[in-house]
Amino acid sequence: MGLHLEPTYWAVVIGVAVWLRIAPARGTTAFGAANAIALDLLCGPAVAVAGLTLATGLWAILALANGSRSWILNGFAYLLPVAAFLAYKTAGDWEAFRTAIPTAGPVPDAFWLLAALSFSYAFLRCLDAVRTVLAKGSPLLDPLGLAGYLFPFHMLLAGPIAGYDEYLKLNADGPEALRSDRIISAASDIATGLVYKHVCAEYLRVFLFGLDSPLASQGLIDTAGLFVYLFFDFAGYSRIALGVGTLMGVPTPVNFRAPFAARNVTDFFARWHMSLGGFVTRNIYVPLQLRLVRRFGVRRSVWVAFVSLLACWLFVGLWHRLSWRFAAYGAAFALIVWTEKLVLDRRWLRPARPGSGLAYVRRGLGMAYVFAVVTVMLHLVMGEILKP
Repeated sequence: MGLHLEPTYWAVVIGVAVWLRIAPARGTTAFGAANAIALDLLCGPAVAVAGLTLATGLWAILALANGSRSWILNGFAYLLPVAAFLAYKTAGDWEAFRTAIPTAGPVPDAFWLLAALSFSYAFLRCLDAVRTVLAKGSPLLDPLGLAGYLFPFHMLLAGPIAGYDEYLKLNADGPEALRSDRIISAASDIATGLVYKHVCAEYLRVFLFGLDSPLASQGLIDTAGLFVYLFFDFAGYSRIALGVGTLMGVPTPVNFRAPFAARNVTDFFARWHMSLGGFVTRNIYVPLQLRLVRRFGVRRSVWVAFVSLLACWLFVGLWHRLSWRFAAYGAAFALIVWTEKLVLDRRWLRPARPGSGLAYVRRGLGMAYVFAVVTVMLHLVMGEILKP
């Protein structure tokens, strides 16, 4: 994760930014070509080749299924990324399987290549591409452009997760001109991200756990510290990616927006890992909610909302790790968010007058409530998070 401190990384970023504005090819194809070279220079040729191979495989499946009424082809397009994801997660989560890997021939290379490609995030982009192309009828990119979407070098390790339709805008509009205001905005995001990640997060880690000690949690106080550490580390990486995307003119979403200022848990997750929330909303919550409302009617909308939230949160929990603890973590958050929605929708709490003392007290209590709830929930799964 210290890649951002390497001069090679920034030389690649500047090279890609220049190339996208002088390349004869269209936007996504030009970025796909530059991205393959960037992966080669930064991660090695095996990672670049693996990314192109996986993208070409998905492209071939989508090309066959696109426009076809065959439910088999369409189902296969959805199931193949899911099967690959499950294989990847079980390979990483099952200790028995991990110890068996040395006798499994080529499996170690494939496993580490997938790990290097941060397949959890690539999996979400695969699903977004499949649904956008097959369900919404958006254009299918060529294999090179698709590889740039699935495995963008500046969002590779920890997101954020750009939407497929947003990425397509690179073809319609091309990268925006590098005006002085965009350069200043990009530089501000990059500098802020570097300070978050390599100063705030690292100093907090050393303060909490020592110079060479691994991350650990012996109680809620440790978990609270880790919660703040995770914010600076993750938000820092995301902010750097946003600045680099702005510099290159490649659509890169905002991933954090002052999450500790949230007034309730629902508001918190509208501010924390926003690109994951956007993915879940457009690919799971909205389609499922519409189907359920049409099936059971508006009168049962309260319970329909709970079912939709439960499906979304179970997905989020199991996406992090395939375990019963993370499934329970997701189900608990679904219940919390649904309860908050019930309270807010039915106005069981009278709104305070803006600017009044009561409004400030409620805001402070809301922020404390959010921090306490999320800390407790993190503590329940911290053993899984810190497990190698």
